[in-house]
Amino acid sequence: MTHSQRKGSQGEREAAAFICTLGFDAVRSKGLGVEDGRDVIIRDLPNVYLEVKRVESLDLGTKQLWEAWVQACSKSDKCVASGRGACVMWRPNGKRAWRLTFMDDKCGLVTVFRESDIKANLRMLNGGSQ
Repeated sequence: MTHSQRKGSQGEREAAAFICTLGFDAVRSKGLGVEDGRDVIIRDLPNVYLEVKRVESLDLGTKQLWEAWVQACSKSDKCVASGRGACVMWRPNGKRAWRLTFMDDKCGLVTVFRESDIKANLRMLNGGSQ
């Protein structure tokens, strides 16, 4: 396993643990043997497709963030019939907080930082249920 693969796996485990602290049941998909492209499965939010990134160069307004969201959106069609619910959970290396980026019909690409906002928007991306 390469360094980047180990870092990606660790980021997925960290993201799943963080989502659990928000009160949702989340697991790394490869730990379940799921091969549909999802990095983390949030069992409580079946309509959310989550792409996880832990990359130093990823930041607000960067091409890398846009490409990560496009990747999540293109893969989400395999998991979510409507293609909605695609989002990117990311954080640069180090101890900075997790961020959640998603597409809003009115505002465009939106990123939230606060845990309460991440939790509320994950519910919204699921269709408002839970």
